[in-house]
Amino acid sequence: MLGVCVRHPLTSATRRCRRCDEPICDGCTTKTAHGPWCSQCARARHYPGYAVGRWGYARAVALGLLAAVGFGLLWELVPVLAAFALFVMAVLGYVIGEAVSIGAGRRTSRRLRGIAMAAVFIGFVLARTGVPWLPWLPDLMFGAPSPPPLTLTAWSQAVLTQVLLSPIAWVVIAGGSFVAVTRVG
Repeated sequence: MLGVCVRHPLTSATRRCRRCDEPICDGCTTKTAHGPWCSQCARARHYPGYAVGRWGYARAVALGLLAAVGFGLLWELVPVLAAFALFVMAVLGYVIGEAVSIGAGRRTSRRLRGIAMAAVFIGFVLARTGVPWLPWLPDLMFGAPSPPPLTLTAWSQAVLTQVLLSPIAWVVIAGGSFVAVTRVG
């Protein structure tokens, strides 16, 4: 006989908490992977798979942006990738998802999913509109003359027309984001 619920004295208990062994009713029961727990034990439990600290988020952002910029640079240098945009974005989503996951120590959280989706978006914007600092790259590497740099106004117009107003771009971004989010967890 279980008696009455420890938190609701007018309600009969239907089970015992697997953690503290107190009698609890259906209203107090929280189902966990370890069996039914009372609401107090469930709140006190911290799942290490979801605990991402500041440095974990910082590493996840850094690796996600590094992968996005690297992808934008690769797309700029190998223009034939544009013909396979959906497949390439799936690969980008996988790479960014892995980078974010590794940066966070293989932990998962909703914020990490948002970081991965933002990195996919940034990677696609850089791929479609060009990496704004790419014209200066030959000067930095070889001291050779380069074409005039892309102005910020022209770049923002390219972002508007080639990404934000294009339904196909949003489908491709959604595909890459889906893959990235599934990799993060």
